[in-house]
Amino acid sequence: MNVSASLRASALTSAQRSVTIDGTVTNSLRSRALVYRLLAALITTIALGVASAAGALPVIDAVPEDGARAAKVRRTECILAGPWRGTAVDVEGTRWRFELALEQNGSAITGAFDWVGSNGSRGRERVAGTVNCAAHQLTMRGVALEHANSLGLARYALRLDTAYTTLDGRWTGGVPGTMRGSRVTGP
Repeated sequence: MNVSASLRASALTSAQRSVTIDGTVTNSLRSRALVYRLLAALITTIALGVASAAGALPVIDAVPEDGARAAKVRRTECILAGPWRGTAVDVEGTRWRFELALEQNGSAITGAFDWVGSNGSRGRERVAGTVNCAAHQLTMRGVALEHANSLGLARYALRLDTAYTTLDGRWTGGVPGTMRGSRVTGP
């Protein structure tokens, strides 16, 4: 430590004692405050990262004011409840029409498919599952059949579009197949 730094250090009160690093005098209170601010910022960043990874932060779609392409932001909430309608085909070539009524409680989904096949098969399949809005994925499994004629319980893996108005994917169990549908908006 050089002489001028030593004199300056001795002139400070005990609350302002300085530390000498390579001959430079720094105020220890300012240094501590800076360290505490940096530590708080680091802890906040880690906490936000953990919360984001766990899907605990609500994020909505964003569109820049200038009309440029939409910012790529994930949505963590979506509403699928209501009527859906679509078509499907199984690996045996049977063409299907379906109406799907969904209810939603958070990420939990329940509902019923009303199926009509080109081979005369028909019936209602009650389903339950979950939606992952951020990933645009809907998974369901058949839990009960009603008035079923040549219909079996299935497991569904479906993708949702970015507006959550169309779905497509596949089912397994029974005779596997693929399907596509959309939200019913009118009569």
